[in-house]
Amino acid sequence: MDIAYTYDRSKTSARIYPTYHTAFDTFDYVDKFLDPGFSSHQAVARTAGSVILRLSDSFFLPLKVSDYSE
Repeated sequence: MDIAYTYDRSKTSARIYPTYHTAFDTFDYVDKFLDPGFSSHQAVARTAGSVILRLSDSFFLPLKVSDYSE
């Protein structure tokens, strides 16, 4: 499972959002342009939290290691 925050790729051809790890990559910039209201950030955090809780409560982890070798 790949849990990641993404952006609207129709607005730019950049592989990552254009201000990633720059001086402009600030809380205000994200709130104003990338994710107003931080709804996508909340969704990713809730999904990751849910997965982590389920894995931490599992007696056996639901992973098949042989899948990674393929």
